[in-house]
Amino acid sequence: MEDKVKNLEHSFAYIKTFYRELAQMISDADDLMGKKGWEVFGDSGVTYGTSKSLNSSDRWNPSLAFRFYHTPNDDKCERGFIVSYDKNEWFPIGIICGVVREEPKITDRNSLWYLITENKKLDSPSESIQLTSHRGRNLDGKVSIMSLTGIQNKKDLNQMIERLIGLE
Repeated sequence: MEDKVKNLEHSFAYIKTFYRELAQMISDADDLMGKKGWEVFGDSGVTYGTSKSLNSSDRWNPSLAFRFYHTPNDDKCERGFIVSYDKNEWFPIGIICGVVREEPKITDRNSLWYLITENKKLDSPSESIQLTSHRGRNLDGKVSIMSLTGIQNKKDLNQMIERLIGLE
């Protein structure tokens, strides 16, 4: 029984470490995007898909984190990334970087999210894919999927940001 308790303690310690590292990565990404003129779109919330319900215990832990950005100079464009780290119904495990444009302008911070989930074409890492439309909204975008372990240091993160900025 003591081994099980130790294993459980180690498991939760590992999860907490992962979340701290993910938070640091997102904070560093905010800094890098800020230096390029992009601002966080929305509030400080970064997770999705959790539940407090006894009937949904499989959703007590979030399965992904996200961050979206916009610039005051272009109200038609949003960039961002989704880090999917647990099997879920929307995204493959990995880091999904994307850009979305909407005419006449981006109407909410989740435009990239809607574009990806509506198209459901993300089933494996690939260079980039073109996606279009969401429930009558004129959305057009491009995404690029990276391995979840593709970012090991700030140099890798900077390359991811450059890739994100480079998507057109």
